[in-house]
Amino acid sequence: MCNEVGIEVVGVVKGINGPDEIIQVLIDAGFKTFASSRLSQLKKIKKIDPNIRTYGLRIPMLSEVDELISCTDTQFELFFRGVERVKSFCRATK
Repeated sequence: MCNEVGIEVVGVVKGINGPDEIIQVLIDAGFKTFASSRLSQLKKIKKIDPNIRTYGLRIPMLSEVDELISCTDTQFELFFRGVERVKSFCRATK
């Protein structure tokens, strides 16, 4: 019903703690996009099906940026602007 009017439903797996069985049920039900604030869950989803789109739901620590990029397809633009500001600040304080 949602797809018919251009709305994509995204499965947020953080609330169910991301067990493989539930993720697979959601994939079988037609979910093509998942989101979580937990990078471990997003990596697990990509391992189950690399074609599933994934969204990161929180701003990661700087030490998590590489991991975030490896397991998400979409992250909010605000995050990337924030990282650039932090990098600029760090360069300026050196």
